[in-house]
Amino acid sequence: MIVNLESVRASAAKAALNPALWSETLWQVGQLVGSDFSVFDHIDKRTGQVTLGFTDRPDHVAEVRERYEAYFHRINPRFDVARRLPLDTVMHDDHIGDDKTISGLEFYADFLKPSGLKYFIGSGVADDAEQTVVFSLQRSADRGRASEEQKRHFAAILPDLRNATAIHLRMARAPSGAMLAAAFDRLADPLAVVREDGRLVFANLAMRRLLAAGDIFRLWRGALEGAAPRVHRALASLYHQAGRCGGLARTAVHRPDGPLILRLAPLERDDAQVLDAGKWRCFCLIVDDPARPRWAEVGEAMALFGFTRREAVVGTHLAAGLGVDQIAARLGVSRNTVRSHLAMLREKLGVRSALAIAAEMRRAIGPFA
Repeated sequence: MIVNLESVRASAAKAALNPALWSETLWQVGQLVGSDFSVFDHIDKRTGQVTLGFTDRPDHVAEVRERYEAYFHRINPRFDVARRLPLDTVMHDDHIGDDKTISGLEFYADFLKPSGLKYFIGSGVADDAEQTVVFSLQRSADRGRASEEQKRHFAAILPDLRNATAIHLRMARAPSGAMLAAAFDRLADPLAVVREDGRLVFANLAMRRLLAAGDIFRLWRGALEGAAPRVHRALASLYHQAGRCGGLARTAVHRPDGPLILRLAPLERDDAQVLDAGKWRCFCLIVDDPARPRWAEVGEAMALFGFTRREAVVGTHLAAGLGVDQIAARLGVSRNTVRSHLAMLREKLGVRSALAIAAEMRRAIGPFA
């Protein structure tokens, strides 16, 4: 895998929506900057409790978490640096002292040295009345201190890490965040909340899967944009319409396999404040793609018929009216691969044709449009 700034930015955007991807993102940042261990320290200002958060080395964290959270975070000189410096400053050992100085500090000698770690580069990525989050990359003694080029790489990726962290924290601590997420994830249609500058605030499960597919929308430095020029233009037009009329705006993007319907509605200021959007206006975006099976139905097909996920996706595309060529293009696979899945579907359903597969699935699950 080639790791560069753009690949790390793309990874951070995905991690903002799916915390399970943070480990991969932090590993990529480590490869970019040259480190052996990456971690978020989450500091609760109300209680003073420090927690080791997302990391690319869960095995190492499991070994040191108890000692660190119980005692060693209190004597971590890096926190003093983080409190003194502006939030977006790149921190490193030069702010603490020379090699002789840091080698004599208890935190370095008693906590880091047994793990083979010594140097670091880091920054605060979140700070408000309730919490602080400090991101740091640990380096072994033989790597030496971070080079100027590595510091520049770290500074370049910081805004993306900060944005991804903010999205994660916003939804984790918003009073209605967990409830909204659970409710929206049950909706069949992809749904997102976006700021007027394009920044993504929230995406339900269906929208996250749509973003992962990358054929309609994509995330670019935390902003939601169309993956194709016609979708990008339609989205820009929707923002203009919704901002001008103050109500629901709707448009259709015409494609060979059917229209893509986009709906955008402005949220009330009070609703936007619940999502911690600050001064920005927020909009709710709903996507209706009649040619794409709804993910709730994919799960239902798996449960009812014992399909694998890919078999269920192929079958629901078929039931939505797509042919073999269209399914292959949509999923990015060959026609032979689609035909192999259809053969398994015929066997599991006990039918003899693709039309019979579609009919059986429509009968059991319901309409797909």
